[in-house]
Amino acid sequence: MLYLHIGLPKTGSTSVQQRLAANRDALLYQGFEYPNRWLDRDGIAHHALGDDLVEPKPPLPAVWQEVFDHLRNTTDRHTVISTEMLS
Repeated sequence: MLYLHIGLPKTGSTSVQQRLAANRDALLYQGFEYPNRWLDRDGIAHHALGDDLVEPKPPLPAVWQEVFDHLRNTTDRHTVISTEMLS
């Protein structure tokens, strides 16, 4: 299952992302993955995923195909992705 946290800018999203990133191990213990893959250079948000959809061009951006492949192969836990870039 995929959970998308999509916050508008200036609504506290960075705080949520910081907590998710800082508590990655505790989340994983509870069955929730906040993947290191696809994180921005600050290492807290998945902004690259949103950037690829700002001006989508067929076919689906390769990074999103990678996300879908990951989700298909990750049936034992929930995946959480967070970015304001999808708002």
